[in-house]
Parts: sequence; C-alpha cells; structure tokens
Amino acid sequence: MTSAKAAAVSLEEIRPRLENVGQEHLLAFFDALDDEGRRRLLERLAVIEWERVPAWIETYVRNAPDFAPEGELAPAPYYPRDPASPRRPWDRERFRRAGEALLRDGKVAAFTVAGGQGTRLGFDGPKGAYPAGAVTGKTLFECLAEWILAARRRYDTRIPWCVMTSPLNHDDTVSFFRERDWLPPRAGGAAPPPPDGTGGPAPGRPGSPPRRRSAAPAAAGRRPGWSPAASWS
Repeated sequence: MTSAKAAAVSLEEIRPRLENVGQEHLLAFFDALDDEGRRRLLERLAVIEWERVPAWIETYVRNAPDFAPEGELAPAPYYPRDPASPRRPWDRERFRRAGEALLRDGKVAAFTVAGGQGTRLGFDGPKGAYPAGAVTGKTLFECLAEWILAARRRYDTRIPWCVMTSPLNHDDTVSFFRERDWLPPRAGGAAPPPPDGTGGPAPGRPGSPPRRRSAAPAAAGRRPGWSPAASWS
C-alpha cells in the first residue's frame, strides 16, 4: 500500500482488519493520542499486510524452524581494555600516537546516533537535549560539542560532527540546534569561529537551512570550521 493510500485510511477501515487477526489491542490507546498521533498511528498500521500475519505467526512462531549455524561461532577479534592482557596484548602508546596522527591529519569525524527520545529519562524531547550536567545543567549535545571543540583546539584540526536523527525527533532536534545558534559552546563565553567556504545542511535532512556563522575571531590565527550538527567541521 502506498503512503498516499495509507494516509487516507480511517479508524473504521483499520479496526476490522486488526480484529480479524487478533491485533485490535494496538488501538488500545488510540483515544489518548492527539490528532497528529492518531494520523501517524493509522498510517503505520495501514501499510502492514495484516491478512498475512496469522500465517507468519504459525510458520515462524508456533512452528519456528530449527536454526543451527554452520561452523563455529566466536567473538570478533578485539583489543582488551588492559593492554597487558594475555588474551591479546597491545602497545597503548603506539596506538595513541596513531590515533593522534589521524586527528591532526583531519581524518577523524564524530558521529552521534541521536534518533531516540528521552522517555526513559522522564524527558519530553530528543535525548541529546536532556540536561545531563548535574552541576552545569548542560545538555548532552552541549557536552559533546564542547568535547569535540576541545579536541579540535588540542590537535589544531577539523573534526566534522554528524548527528543522525529519526522521523520521531528530527524537527525537534533541528529546532534545538537552531534556537541555540547551532549550539555555540558556553566555555569561556566565546562563540566558535566561522568556517571557510560555503555552508552546509542542517541535521539529517538534505536541503535544510544553511549554516549560521559566528563573528568571533579565529583562535590562534586559524579558522577551523563551524556548522550545525549534520556537517559540523
């Protein structure tokens, strides 16, 4: 079913389809939703082939086939936290130097998976907007931004920052960054310096508003980049 057809499906149409396959409990909280929530729920329910659900349950739940993986399963190779571990010893300083060299060469980026909400934290909004700083009250996004900026200053480099959103929180995340001028750091009261070149997209969606610029002077004579979350370099 296409999304256009799904959007046009009404409660009266979807309810009997669910009842026929014993899934009517999915509508238990329908009346508690606002109009937008009801519309989105009906859209999602409409695209599922409910008539096939009983066969799926019979085949893959009640009579689930045995699955025996071929060969021997083992954990993927990894480096233990303790560099002196007999399981796989490694040279901590050599690896640190290699990582710092990559940072200085601009070959490292930060990537944040931020598609979830702060529901389990009792927070109504993107999890990254949760004020996690016990003393400062800074949000998770602000903490991440300041850590990345500190690494940029330390290694005199550019570190792009990509933030992945979801349909659930994309608009709220974009608003959060935009309302804070794309999250300039609070430390020292200095705004981040502007980048060279043209601006880029806002978080997670091509064609979003361009980057906003800061008029602050570049630190130490350099002009490392500043942009919103989707391409913050």
